[in-house]
Amino acid sequence: MGRVAAMFLHAVQMVRKNVKNYALLSVTMVLSFSGLLAYLMYTDSSLYNQYKDILSRDSNVVLLTDTSNDVNQEKALLDALKQRNLKANYIRQQVLSKPFAFNDTHYIINTVFCIPSHVWELYEVGWTKSYQITWLDNREEVDISLGPNELLIPRSLYHLFAMEHIEEPVYELWLQGRKSNSSGEEIYFPVNCKVVGVIEDGGAVGWSASEDGKSYAWLPIYISQATVEAAAGDANVSYCGRNLILYTDSPATSEQIIRNFGLNYISTYSQQQEAIKEIQIHNQTKSMITLALFILLTINLYGCFTNTLEYRKFEVGVKRAIGASGGSIMGQFLCEGIVVMLCNLILSIALVTDGFLLYKYFYQKSQGITWTISLTSTSAGMFLGVGICLTLLFSTLFAYKSTQVEIVRYLKAE
Repeated sequence: MGRVAAMFLHAVQMVRKNVKNYALLSVTMVLSFSGLLAYLMYTDSSLYNQYKDILSRDSNVVLLTDTSNDVNQEKALLDALKQRNLKANYIRQQVLSKPFAFNDTHYIINTVFCIPSHVWELYEVGWTKSYQITWLDNREEVDISLGPNELLIPRSLYHLFAMEHIEEPVYELWLQGRKSNSSGEEIYFPVNCKVVGVIEDGGAVGWSASEDGKSYAWLPIYISQATVEAAAGDANVSYCGRNLILYTDSPATSEQIIRNFGLNYISTYSQQQEAIKEIQIHNQTKSMITLALFILLTINLYGCFTNTLEYRKFEVGVKRAIGASGGSIMGQFLCEGIVVMLCNLILSIALVTDGFLLYKYFYQKSQGITWTISLTSTSAGMFLGVGICLTLLFSTLFAYKSTQVEIVRYLKAE
């Protein structure tokens, strides 16, 4: 062990002594290794940031986009799914509501959704992504509970009305319905509710200009079905959409059953499978490009190592002339090659990592989006595999070629 350590210590000293001879080789290696690592890291980071939201979701969630046309078919579907490990389900319905005039030119359209009083999770409209909810009373519940005349509003709406300065904020809705008598006259009925929680939505109201010169913002409001029905009294509530949200242990089987019923759905499981397929395709492409870069690096580094050895042939000739064995010379150059390769690998990793940290910083400053740096174990294995293979290959080749120096010829030449 001490002999090996002494060899590497001597190799480090020789590398420092011949640093000018190794300079061109080091520049080539640093550029090559940095390019390979930067490509792998950028590809992995891009894929991760593209799919991290989908892959982080619960794969057991399936959302049927609209079942309002045939409630009997919806019931038949649920009966079929309950035989296939359907754990839970609930209905989300949208109620028409009257726009609210925020000022002369800006109007808020409350997109009101009715849900049961107790649900396991809330999901963004049209997606299977769950809402992050901040409860104003700091409650910590696994499920989501809405009591009588309680509602959830977006953070943007919460700040727009400066509700953070109100001890018990209240929000008024005007929901649409029709009289239950023969006239079926359209009416609006008020619902005054206590704001009990805030849905994370970014915190900024998105105003959209219309042809009438006014700006509108569509903001989701969640309220319990019982609250809406109680406020409507004898009137019939005007529903304009119905979603069936499922939680199943067998998403693939459930999807097939839903397709057999001819219904449209959004599935976290399907989205994740598509993302995984896309990642696998990128991994195959990445492997081919890494192999091509390995071949190019091999050709390039062979020339660089050969040129470096040219400057050391007189040194080798002297050592052989004074009695150094071929094995000792080979061991010296093997250690030198390993030292040089490892130093350049470490330098390449440091340069690429610092570069990506700067990119992440400026990206987040300019876009306001968190950009995550990622390197998969597969990519790390590819990079280390290329580095180790090239290190062993060229260190061994470097050492072997050093023993092939024609001693007398080079000593006479000097």
